[in-house]
Amino acid sequence: DSYNHYFEIRNIGLYKNSRLIVLDRWGMPVFEADGYQNDWDANAVSSGIYYYLLSLNRNELPSLKGPLSIIK
Repeated sequence: DSYNHYFEIRNIGLYKNSRLIVLDRWGMPVFEADGYQNDWDANAVSSGIYYYLLSLNRNELPSLKGPLSIIK
């Protein structure tokens, strides 16, 4: 259906030094990117719950984190 095929973060292009890490349920990284550009498609992982950590690398902004549900 071409919807929700990538992990898209609105306005991420404003934060060129951002860092995204996606972790599996055991805390092991399955994806890491410096300068994330909305290009993770989760093809390499199974269906399930994952967690993301997003650092925008700006001192005045906190890091963001939360769950991701992958359904295939």
